[in-house]
Amino acid sequence: YKSELTMECIAKELRFSEVQVMNALKYWKNNELLDFSLDENGKVERIEFVNNFALYAGGIYDNNVEEKEKEKPLIDNKEYYNKIEQITGLTLKPHEISEIMAHIEETGHGMDLVYKAYEYANSTGKSMSAKYIIGILRAWKRDNNILTVEDLQNYFENKDKNKIKRYSKNTKKYIEKEHILTDDEKIEKLKNNNSATSELLDRY
Repeated sequence: YKSELTMECIAKELRFSEVQVMNALKYWKNNELLDFSLDENGKVERIEFVNNFALYAGGIYDNNVEEKEKEKPLIDNKEYYNKIEQITGLTLKPHEISEIMAHIEETGHGMDLVYKAYEYANSTGKSMSAKYIIGILRAWKRDNNILTVEDLQNYFENKDKNKIKRYSKNTKKYIEKEHILTDDEKIEKLKNNNSATSELLDRY
């Protein structure tokens, strides 16, 4: 497949600047997703994708299936994109895939963590746009140094433990301040109150 699109058209489609498009092309070329050449004026005159799967999935084309499986213990990117689309109910646009790929290249986050960010946004009723998801990932990394799914799991486990500790501490304070009645004591207290009320009414 050879594209005759201009840089301007590509930038418009991806919603990137032409500089960002050039950086993306270089990134994809380095990862053997595509090849491109420039004319004498420095403009892109040819773009050739290695294969459509590589463009869509963000994976690197490799004829050696066994070696590829060794390098990818998790499900491949295409399956993650499909699972993300099931969560959002929308098809990921090319510019969204490009933004996700650029974020992964910049931060080293994996697609499994990207998927977890979509799950988190969905569970909290937040926006599931690519930009918002990337914002979640950046916040996780900045605030808690979360780089992997394991880091994320540890973070939430520790967060839950801290909640339990705080709850236990507050409960202890309450118990120390207040005498907690048993059910039998509550019944006895109610009887005494009713008896005292009846006695008071009898006086009048």
